[in-house]
Amino acid sequence: MKSWRSSVTLFSSFQWLFFIFANTVVVPISIGAAFDLPPNVTEMTMRSSLIFTGIACVFQGWKGHKYPLMEGHSGLLWGVMLNLGLSAPSIGLGYAEIGGGIATGLIAAGVVTIIISAFNLISHVQKIFTPMVMTVYLFLLTFQLIFVFFKGMLGITENGEINIPVSFLSVGIVLLVSILKIKGPRTISNFSILIGIMVGWIFTSCYFRRPGWKWDRRVPLFHFSH
Repeated sequence: MKSWRSSVTLFSSFQWLFFIFANTVVVPISIGAAFDLPPNVTEMTMRSSLIFTGIACVFQGWKGHKYPLMEGHSGLLWGVMLNLGLSAPSIGLGYAEIGGGIATGLIAAGVVTIIISAFNLISHVQKIFTPMVMTVYLFLLTFQLIFVFFKGMLGITENGEINIPVSFLSVGIVLLVSILKIKGPRTISNFSILIGIMVGWIFTSCYFRRPGWKWDRRVPLFHFSH
């Protein structure tokens, strides 16, 4: 029994690791696509996200709350950045102006958060941002992210064409995870996300790798543009 519990804990830890990893990778890619960033900047952002998320996880497990909570990017700020990036052309602003405004807003938000925590003003903030307000915001955020995720899942190109093989693989993985979660035994149901991630990576590596792809060891881990 003890060995079985240890195995379940081990696989649960792997699933949580993959889930945090996937969340950490998706956010920089979606932000880069929304702001039309060059690939090297997106890669640098992704590497930085992985390292800083790992450092945050280590500190939270060592000196922090020590709860099984997902460390990573804020979903609320992620939604704000995507909305601003997608709405920039319609309001007549460039991506550089939007990015500068976001950076200023993040600094101001950090200062306000420190002040609220220092003077114990959280109770007053909770009166403004009620559960109903947060529910409406998350509902609207879900609709906004649906278009981003479906564009990637269906492999939609700049010409509006759909990549049929990628679409079938994405839909198949969604159905597999849903069936395992709903109809599968409890042991398998708990690891449905991990199974879906592994199956998706295996099929992608076997059938969707770009011809001639090879990792270039000369590419630095970090590249800061001047």
